[in-house]
Amino acid sequence: MTHLQFQPVLAWHWIVLWLLFAFALCIRDCLRSHRVSIRYRVLLLCLEGTSLLLLTAILAQPAIQQATPAKGNYRILLLADHSASMATRDANASRTRLELLEHTIANRSPELSQFLANGRTETFAFTDERRYLGNGPDTLHSLTIQPGLSAPGTAIDACLRESSTALSLGAILLLSDGRTNAGPSPTEVAKQAKALGIPISCVGFGTPEAPWDISVRFEDTPAQTERDHPLTLRATVHSTLPSSRTLPVELLENGIVIASKTVSLDKQEQVDFSVTPRTEGHHGYTVRVPHLPEDSRADTDVDYAVVHVLPPPQPLVLLVAGGLDWELPFLRQFLRKDKQFRLASIVMTGKNRFHRQNLPEDNQTFDQPGFHLTPRLLEECSAVILDTRAAPFLQETDIAALRTFVENKGGGLLARGPIDFLPDALREMLPVRITRPLASKRALPLEFRTAILFDQDTVDALAGHARLPAGHVLALEQAKRAASAALLLPEAADSVLLSGLAFGAGRTAYLGWEESWQWRLAGNAENHLVFWRAIFTWLTETEKPRLRILTPVRASLGEELALDITITGNDFQPASNARATAVITAPDSNSTTLTLEPQWNEDGRYTATFTPTTTGEHRIHYQITVDEPTADSTQTRTFEGNGAFVTRQSGPETEDTTANLPLLQDIARITNGAFFTPETFLQASELPVSQNIPTTTQLRPLASPWLALSALTTLLASLWYARRRIGLK
Repeated sequence: MTHLQFQPVLAWHWIVLWLLFAFALCIRDCLRSHRVSIRYRVLLLCLEGTSLLLLTAILAQPAIQQATPAKGNYRILLLADHSASMATRDANASRTRLELLEHTIANRSPELSQFLANGRTETFAFTDERRYLGNGPDTLHSLTIQPGLSAPGTAIDACLRESSTALSLGAILLLSDGRTNAGPSPTEVAKQAKALGIPISCVGFGTPEAPWDISVRFEDTPAQTERDHPLTLRATVHSTLPSSRTLPVELLENGIVIASKTVSLDKQEQVDFSVTPRTEGHHGYTVRVPHLPEDSRADTDVDYAVVHVLPPPQPLVLLVAGGLDWELPFLRQFLRKDKQFRLASIVMTGKNRFHRQNLPEDNQTFDQPGFHLTPRLLEECSAVILDTRAAPFLQETDIAALRTFVENKGGGLLARGPIDFLPDALREMLPVRITRPLASKRALPLEFRTAILFDQDTVDALAGHARLPAGHVLALEQAKRAASAALLLPEAADSVLLSGLAFGAGRTAYLGWEESWQWRLAGNAENHLVFWRAIFTWLTETEKPRLRILTPVRASLGEELALDITITGNDFQPASNARATAVITAPDSNSTTLTLEPQWNEDGRYTATFTPTTTGEHRIHYQITVDEPTADSTQTRTFEGNGAFVTRQSGPETEDTTANLPLLQDIARITNGAFFTPETFLQASELPVSQNIPTTTQLRPLASPWLALSALTTLLASLWYARRRIGLK
């Protein structure tokens, strides 16, 4: 900063008066010398004028005051963008933007290096957060692309908010491509910098044109499928290259190429791969295209997907009967043919004698007689068919477990038989209060309704073909208000034989017909199968597993991912005393162990956050322990579960990588900074700095007073000689 300053030897009014007097003398002398030739008059006037100016300079003593920033007493902050968009190699460019940034800083001019050395230069790298690198611009030599969004406004705001009692902030140098997709508006932050008097200079990297790129992406990949079911994986290949290309598209499963197709690519093509998973579990798929030399981004040449392959669903239905009847063998025949459900049974065959069949492990034998409907048994089941004749032999613990099974777990309960045998705790769960016996001496047509039990397809299949054989049934006399009738006898005053009700998290139903097996004997085996398939489906579709994994299957690189699970206790209520861990194995085989913490606002839910730093398939192994009270002690149960997710380059940081140079120009203009391209920055010698920083002042006279006095003496002598030469005094 340079200023002109005067140090007069007299007061300014005396100097002005003297100048006026001298000027008047010059005019008078010029008027009196009219007889002198024009050439001599001009010479005299020049000598007099120059003498007058020198005399004024001697009296006013002009000097140049130069203020320079005090060396080492201010800071210059360098902000370097290393978000994902800086990995872009613009069309026809030999370096990525980040490589060009490092090259530009490393080859700065010596004058700029000296300018930066006069202050304390601090270097930061930023994405959506700012990271300190060290002192001096040479710390930018080994930057790497980091996940996350790009927030130059956040980085600048952090610089402005820093408090430093020792050193003032003199200038900010922003090195970026101008992409911003997070944090405050950079121009608004720039206005704050202007108010503080801090200039922000910018170096812009990249071009506003879209880079040349070939990218491939999975489209609408299902999160799960069943084993042995064909699966279609669709990928879209997109090109911004100026000419068409023919290239192969490969599909890999667990790192092995399983299919390849060749596409002639102009702008965009879709490729479908058909696969049939033969094993259960998480299957990782990769689609890729070869990387061409003119392709500016290698990260978009590959994409990932993970599909959870499930076994064919076979819910377990438990039949609890007070004695042997014909329905059980015919139900077993139905399930052997249908194979959509499994049937287990506990049948009371005599006093203190019980027959158990197809029960899950650890539920086959008991020391004491009884049905033993424990929570451990019911957690394996999806629905229970209860013969009401077994109700008097149920223990209080059995009844409580059944109620909890329906109300909390979401299981289904179908009761059949006289309702009078049921205890109040079970009767209030059912859709009926009173039944009445109904006898028919001939077959009667049945009417199926599309209520909550049967869908339209089932009704269409059974309508007109199902008839109730002659015999005895129980009609629902008083149904609860929320109950829905599903099966009626129109010729018997619309007597209801089957009704359903939503109860708690599950469903209950009552069937007054105990001899549906007679359909098969009457040649209507298909009706029997459709009827029970519809009931079993309705009963089993609301159950909830004790362990639920809620982690999404896709994530963006650098995106914070929530690992969520929910766990219930043996009462099927949210477990608040569980302990959960998750081991995450990344594609590079590195493992991370996280402890899932309970959520304060939701019992039974445990979560942890994880930020992936590598693209590809990540495997998760969950381990949960729960303390469960039993009849006489507390047992510790361990649950294990597996999950998977894929990480890919996606999100706003990589979807649009065109440079936003006008934004950087606006920041520089608002703050009175300077804007540079990489080429012009190599020639820069200094940066604009704040006027509020400490400075060193140096005063330099325009000329030495003795030199000016010598020159004045010489001029006056020359004037005297000239006047004498032409005959003037």
